[in-house]
Amino acid sequence: MTAELTVLYAFCGAAGFLGYLPQIWCLWKDATCAKSTSLATWSWWTFSSTVAVTYALIINKDPAFIMVASSNFFGCLTVASLATYRRYIPCIK
Repeated sequence: MTAELTVLYAFCGAAGFLGYLPQIWCLWKDATCAKSTSLATWSWWTFSSTVAVTYALIINKDPAFIMVASSNFFGCLTVASLATYRRYIPCIK
């Protein structure tokens, strides 16, 4: 059971970024310049996932945990960056 859970956890980390793709797509196509996307929320999630990646790399050193934390970090960073870009750069129509 432990081995199966480890494999499942690693798979979810590897595929985790895919969960962010619908949000990324919506932000890219959003005609309101991302006004309904909370920059504070996505910035906080990016910061907290940075802490998780740092913990994974320095303290935990478990490859599966590093993969999951990194996938979450890059997803949050992508959404936060795109929301900021769409908010402050004129909307691409």
